[in-house]
Amino acid sequence: MPYKKVKITDLLGKVLLEEEFVSDEINVENFANGIYFIKVFSEGKSFQTKFIKKSATKIAADWD
Repeated sequence: MPYKKVKITDLLGKVLLEEEFVSDEINVENFANGIYFIKVFSEGKSFQTKFIKKSATKIAADWD
């Protein structure tokens, strides 16, 4: 499935990152440690999950 866009929000729904999906990694270096929601958009479909940022600076797209 070719992903088109990614959006990351905090627990309150504030959009922290919204950009075109251009690689298999997303830089979250500037995010504080905590729980976030990531939503990826494809052609007419979307997928959402949560992730916990502890100390990593990137997350990899591995939800195929």
